[in-house]
Amino acid sequence: MRNFMLAIFFLVLTMTAHAEGFKLTNLQRYGGAPGMELFLRGENGSTLQEIFSVVELSGDEFYVRLVGISTETTSAEMLKYYKENMPKELDAALQSSGHWHDPAVSPLGKSFPGAFKATSLHSSLAEQLAKHGYTVTQIHCEKYQILSNGFVSAPDVHVYCVKDSLKE
Repeated sequence: MRNFMLAIFFLVLTMTAHAEGFKLTNLQRYGGAPGMELFLRGENGSTLQEIFSVVELSGDEFYVRLVGISTETTSAEMLKYYKENMPKELDAALQSSGHWHDPAVSPLGKSFPGAFKATSLHSSLAEQLAKHGYTVTQIHCEKYQILSNGFVSAPDVHVYCVKDSLKE
């Protein structure tokens, strides 16, 4: 356990520049499932591969909480998903306040899991989880917003996973 904590400490201290970087801020249990909290850091953080290379995952369930404003890349990929799959709803949301309580934004917020799955961030995260034997089962987001310029903000995303051996 001591070596694990030292590895995490040095990982946080030795951040390198990457297009989508993260800072591992917490390893904890949420209910019965272990999990990690990652802050999106833009170019000033560690890659998911670097983080998962020093984290040892255990248990049948696992969660990842992504905290922070969406990056331009993730936002653009989600916007593309909405343009292709929900153009009318997207237009209505862009004409609205964009706030998560606005009824025009609600259809996009409800479709967030599909839009998030269409991003390279999700692909990278799913790939790292798969290397540890986990599959993403659920995605949830809080405080979803879309700005009039099309920037999608999802500052609190929860990704739930299970061990591949538990899938039916």
